Parts: sequence; structure tokens; C-alpha cells
Amino acid sequence: MITKKQAAKIRKKEKKPFVYLRIGNLFVYLRTKTVHSIEIIKVDMSKQPFTEDQIQLARIAKALGHPVRIAILQMLASQSCCYHGDMSEVIPVAKSTLSQHLNELKEAGLIKGEITPPTVKYCIHQENWAAARELLGGFIERIGQIGSYC
Repeated sequence: MITKKQAAKIRKKEKKPFVYLRIGNLFVYLRTKTVHSIEIIKVDMSKQPFTEDQIQLARIAKALGHPVRIAILQMLASQSCCYHGDMSEVIPVAKSTLSQHLNELKEAGLIKGEITPPTVKYCIHQENWAAARELLGGFIERIGQIGSYC
């Protein structure tokens, strides 16, 4: 991308006919021998709000973005449920850190917890996990179908 000043310098140096277009924040510099016609294609470059799927997908990705949380999910997937105290004996982090990671997974809706004083029992939230699997799978599949890569 070039600025207006850069385009003026190029024009002075080359002394060739050119077309310089500014569309929004986009600058286009075309060198041509003669300009016969210019076709302007309007593209809506306005900011679009994020979709609900994008927000949910980002939330899930954030929840899966730490090795401790992956270990928690693997542990819960291998059993029907697990207590906080049992996890703290297996997963190599402090109990307070484990609680923070469990809370992050719970906020994302990937796990659910039942408070039975003095302990908390956690398990995989099956309905939300199915929705997360569908969202992630669809996203990964769409990205994989793109024909050209940088």
C-alpha cells in the first residue's frame, strides 16, 4: 500500500501515465500507457459486528488455550465425574490455580460443577460439548477448504 506522497514521487520519476485511486483507506496505483476506462467496484468495507458463532468459537478457543485446561478435560473425559480435591492431586498446579482453570472452563460452558459441601464435583457438560465440537469442526473444515495459502 502506498501513500499519496509516495505516489507523487513515483509519478515524477517515471513520467508515465498512471491512475491513482483512493477508495476509503485503500490507495491504488496503476501504471498504464493510456487510460481507456476505469471500472470501480464498490465493496462494503464497513465494520461488521461479530456473529454469535464467532463469539462462542472464540470463547471455546480461549478455554482450550492452556495445557492445564486440556489436562482437566482429558481427566474428566476418562471418568464420569471428578472432585476438585482429586484433580489437585493429579494435575501439577496449586489448588487456587486449578480453581481458576476450572472456572474458565465452566464459564465457557464446557464443564459443569455441582457443589456438595465441602467439595465440588465436576463433569463434562455433554450438550455444550456437542455444540462446541460442531462449531470447532465446522470452523476447521472451512479453513481447510480454502484453496490458496500465503
